[in-house]
Amino acid sequence: MEWYVKSGKKEDYKKWGTLSEDWNFGQANYMPRSDVQRCIVEYTKRNKDINLIKVYNIMLNNAMLGDVQSANWIATFSKSDFFENKASELQNIIEGLSTDE
Repeated sequence: MEWYVKSGKKEDYKKWGTLSEDWNFGQANYMPRSDVQRCIVEYTKRNKDINLIKVYNIMLNNAMLGDVQSANWIATFSKSDFFENKASELQNIIEGLSTDE
């Protein structure tokens, strides 16, 4: 599963120490399994926000260097609810912390 989400390239298959070194066998026997597919979906969901922040940081850097398309992307993305939801969740966590200790 880790091979698939981090590379997915046939030439990298053996490097990940998979149960079977035969790529065709692995594709035919492991990838169709529902537990493997659920694991891939969960991994992707958990990393979605982190990856989006990485894209945001790259686009922000490009915008700061004068790239107009990146600046437009940042402006549009900043209007999305991505930051609002995160701020609300963070605020809820902070409010739940006790500072009395």
